[in-house]
Order: sequence, then C-alpha cells, then structure tokens
Amino acid sequence: QIDLKKVNIEAFKPWINEKIVEYSGTEDDVLVEFVCTQLEILLIFNQSPDQKQMQINMGGFLSTRNARMFTEDLWSELQMAVLSDNGMSPAVLNLNRE
Repeated sequence: QIDLKKVNIEAFKPWINEKIVEYSGTEDDVLVEFVCTQLEILLIFNQSPDQKQMQINMGGFLSTRNARMFTEDLWSELQMAVLSDNGMSPAVLNLNRE
C-alpha cells in the first residue's frame, strides 16, 4: 500500500509528463492532469491507490502494454517517494532540479 500523504504529488508532474511522452510518443497535459487528479482524489479521501485500477484507467489513453508499463513505473516511483523525507523519488527529485 502507498500512503499518498507521504508523496509530493505536485512534484511528480514533470516525471509523469516524461513517462507519458515515452509511452505515447507525444506530450499530453490533459493526461498528466488526469493521473495527478486521480492521486489527489485518493489523497483527499485517505485511500491508497490501486495499481490495477490505474492501469485500467490509463488503458483509454495508452495501449494495454504501455498502460501496464506506465503504472509499474509509477508505482515504483511512488514507493520510493513514500520512503523519502521529501516525498519524491530520486528520479522525480532530479527532474525538479532541472
């Protein structure tokens, strides 16, 4: 389970954008906001994100394979962020420094 209270969701936007470009081949601000909004809503309701549900939700925008790969990457980064003092994984922190 991922405790979103320990994650800096706003800081994840550049990383999410980079991954969306990687998996879709194009920038998509709407999709970046879609992902962040899903996480923010779960945070508001104090719920843990569901990787399978996120993958299903992303399937409307990415191929099944790319949706799976995106959510696997996202979950890995979220898990690292939970363990950090600043709510960011190393990859997210590096993108925010640029």
